[in-house]
Amino acid sequence: MQSEYLIHALCLACGLACHIVALLLLARMSNAVFRNILLAFSSGLIVLALSQTATFFLFRLNVADFLAMAILNLALYGILAFLVCHFLLLGLCSLRLRILEVLDEYPEGLTGEALCEALGVEELTQRRLDRLQASGAVKNNNDHIQLGRSYLILISHTILFLRRYIGKCC
Repeated sequence: MQSEYLIHALCLACGLACHIVALLLLARMSNAVFRNILLAFSSGLIVLALSQTATFFLFRLNVADFLAMAILNLALYGILAFLVCHFLLLGLCSLRLRILEVLDEYPEGLTGEALCEALGVEELTQRRLDRLQASGAVKNNNDHIQLGRSYLILISHTILFLRRYIGKCC
C-alpha cells in the first residue's frame, strides 16, 4: 500500500514538473499570459492523467483506492499549479519588486520623480497596455482605450475579491 502512495506522489510530481517547464517556456515565447497559464496547466494535467492511468494498468491497483488517490492528486495539482503560476509569473512581473530593485541600486535613495524616471513608468505602462491589446483585453478606438473582452474583468474582480477577503484570513 505504501508503494502505491509513492507511485501517486510521483505522478503528481511529473504533472507539476511538466506544468513548470511549460510555463517557463511559454512565458519566454509569448506575451499572452492568460493563454500561457491555461496551456501550461493543461499540459501538466494531461501528464498527470496519463501517468495516473498508466499506473492503474501497470500495477493493477484497486479501483476504489485508485479513484480516491486520483481525485486527491487532481485537487493537489490544481492547488500547487496555482501557487507555482502565482509565484513564477505574477511575482516576477510585480511593480513592487521592480521598485525595490531600483532602490537597491541607489543606496542614497531617490526622489519620487527620479524613481519614476528610473523605473520607466511610461515604458512600463505602454508595455502592459500593448500586452492587453494583443490579448484583446482592451481595444483602441480613436486614441480612446476601452475594455475589450468582458470576461477578463470578471476574472480581475474575482482575484481582487480573493485577495481582499481570503487574504485577510491567511
